[in-house]
Amino acid sequence: MSQALTATHEEAKTNIEPVPVTVRAAAIRVCRDAFHWRDDVRAVFITAGVPTALYDKYDDPTNSKAKIARFLFDELQAIGQQGYAIQRKIVEELCRMSRPHRDAPDQQAGKAALADLKQEATATQILVDPEKAAADARRAAGQRKIVAVAERHAKLGDLMASFLALNRLKPTTNAERQGRGYKLERLLADLFRVYDMEYRPSYRTAGEQIDGSFHFRGFTYLVEAKWQVAPPTSGDLLEFKAKVDGKIDSTRGVFISMANYDEAVVAHVIRTTRGTRNNIILFDGRDIKIFMAQGAGIWALAGFTIGLSHRNSLPNSSHSYSHNYAPRLYGESRSKNGTRSDQEAVRLAPRCPWPDTGASMLARKPHSRPVPG
Repeated sequence: MSQALTATHEEAKTNIEPVPVTVRAAAIRVCRDAFHWRDDVRAVFITAGVPTALYDKYDDPTNSKAKIARFLFDELQAIGQQGYAIQRKIVEELCRMSRPHRDAPDQQAGKAALADLKQEATATQILVDPEKAAADARRAAGQRKIVAVAERHAKLGDLMASFLALNRLKPTTNAERQGRGYKLERLLADLFRVYDMEYRPSYRTAGEQIDGSFHFRGFTYLVEAKWQVAPPTSGDLLEFKAKVDGKIDSTRGVFISMANYDEAVVAHVIRTTRGTRNNIILFDGRDIKIFMAQGAGIWALAGFTIGLSHRNSLPNSSHSYSHNYAPRLYGESRSKNGTRSDQEAVRLAPRCPWPDTGASMLARKPHSRPVPG
């Protein structure tokens, strides 16, 4: 019998308290007064997890419903932890009844038995008041959120320290520069994980190297991260765009250049790729620093970049990457006359240089001021 219970409740929690005698007695009275048909009592016990073989052991015509319930509660009491768990399930199932079964011979007795059981179960905290349970759940959720935010800020602080340390490096050889680039890739992977986004680190496919990738709102984003002395060339940008264009339509690209961008190069690439899909976002080192410093992070960035771009995409008639819209983040303040105050926060709006052709990306103006160190 113990083996049968183990198979049925292999995940039962440890340290479960036995159901008090008063609650068991009240449950037995419910089985006696709130039911008429024996099969209805059987259904409650089987649903609660009582093995069929155990129930059938006492399901004899000579035993009343109350006797069957008493025998089963005693058997479950002898089992220990797993038996206690089933006892509680039985009580919970009985407490779900709002009224006696319509065929119960004494409806008043059935109502009284149910009321007594619910009162005893609530008093012993087997049955938790729904409003109290909801309030406790809200408090627990709030506390978990506070802890999660604190942990996230701590991780962002560590990432910022690592990023600033990388920024202070002065590599003189190709090997040193390459090593710094690899460290940046690992830093980006950690940054995405802080925001619970699955990030695939550097990997190689047939004939091409991918620095990283992530998924967001149904799209796959390929990541190219470069930390070189000079800004990327038109060849760098065109090669990455060709790589993205070679994938399915739900693929987009994020190009990160720690050396910023040459405006003439970007303009040339725009002209060269006119009429192709609008599927690349350009970031620089200041954007990465903002993600770590401000706390809005990848989710806010991606939400503005992807969601708002439907209303603020680049016009087809213009191929300038510097669009006149930049979303306000991090509580940007304004004066009473509507102009930006001197205390406004840094604006964040990553730029997408390619003209809008149906995909949803967002352009940006260059940063209006340096990001504070």
